[in-house]
Amino acid sequence: MNFEKTNKIEKEIANLPVKELEERIENSNNDIDKRFWLTLKNRRLQYRQRKIINQKEFIR
Repeated sequence: MNFEKTNKIEKEIANLPVKELEERIENSNNDIDKRFWLTLKNRRLQYRQRKIINQKEFIR
């Protein structure tokens, strides 16, 4: 399988500015939009955590 497009989406999510996501969350017009932006913010955090955990210097 070729995950080129979804890998690109993952990379974009990981690089989203937190402030921009927080502003989107605050300015959401409804719960569906708010949950969408919260999900992206949480996913971004997960990608960054995984990146740190996978570093050689990370102590387990």
